[in-house]
Amino acid sequence: MNDDFYVNDHGASEFGALLLSSWNVSGSTLTQNYLTSYTGGRITFCSTQYGLRSISLPVDIYGTSPADAAAKRSALTAAFLGGTVELALPDGGTYTALLLDSGKAQEQDTDGCILSCTYTLAGYRHGALETLVLPTDTQSFFVAGTAPQMECRITETVTEAGSHTVHYPNGGSCVLKDLQAGDTVCVDGITRQVLCNGQNLFQAVTGISGWPTVRAGENSLAHTGQSYVEYYPIFV
Repeated sequence: MNDDFYVNDHGASEFGALLLSSWNVSGSTLTQNYLTSYTGGRITFCSTQYGLRSISLPVDIYGTSPADAAAKRSALTAAFLGGTVELALPDGGTYTALLLDSGKAQEQDTDGCILSCTYTLAGYRHGALETLVLPTDTQSFFVAGTAPQMECRITETVTEAGSHTVHYPNGGSCVLKDLQAGDTVCVDGITRQVLCNGQNLFQAVTGISGWPTVRAGENSLAHTGQSYVEYYPIFV
């Protein structure tokens, strides 16, 4: 039995919860796209699509009374709600996850002070935010993780007034107009924003080819001046 898990930095003990040893995180789901010959004797690989992990968290919730146990379960359930959460588990991993099912509460003792239930989530495992500083003369950089694609944000300082193009790693770009020398622009593929000096600047975009991403391993970025690339390493 291990109570060492956190939901958005709130420890399980805040909810009177103990994580049972049967908790589990599956591997990432994947779909292999391929073609076969009419004889069935040859396979031609096309692509791989990675999905989310299934996370099962069986817990016992301890209260001083049946009402207290029910209130603590309700508070734990509420902590999972409202969108994705950052979940830290005893395996040392951090997961961005979404609650799918809070399970049915069952009493584990005759006085109703211990409730058991299983929370089911779907999510992906990632590391801490990485920030890479790319000097003017550096275009190649290495990305940790194992996912073939990870969202990133790119921050640059504008050197000349007018239009400015923020290039993406491995292709793509965002073109912004009416900028001043010294402005700091950010194309944020993580939160889906375009910012100038910290303020929303999407109305200044004259052309954009999706959002920037990086891939595990070697990447390249065409840029003028110093650039910052930020991303969360994702592990399939």
